[in-house]
Amino acid sequence: SAELRDGKLILAGSFGIFYKGNMRLALLDGNDNEIKKAPDELPVTPLQPLILSQIKLAKDIKVPENAEKLAIYLYDTKGRLLGQLAGTKISRN
Repeated sequence: SAELRDGKLILAGSFGIFYKGNMRLALLDGNDNEIKKAPDELPVTPLQPLILSQIKLAKDIKVPENAEKLAIYLYDTKGRLLGQLAGTKISRN
């Protein structure tokens, strides 16, 4: 899940990973167009689950008003996109 609370993006959820590589968060508009990417790519491995609440980004993601969804993209060790691991609507409180 993704919640925008007091201007901060709060993430929750966990996933098993089947490839070694990197993940990146992206913000999407209502038509699933990417409008912003997180500045960091974070390493992932099949040896441990991806736990969103434990992600430490170098800086907070500024969420634009037209961002409606969050997507998690996986990349292999050579930087090639493997696909979208998950996506969710951003709730605003």
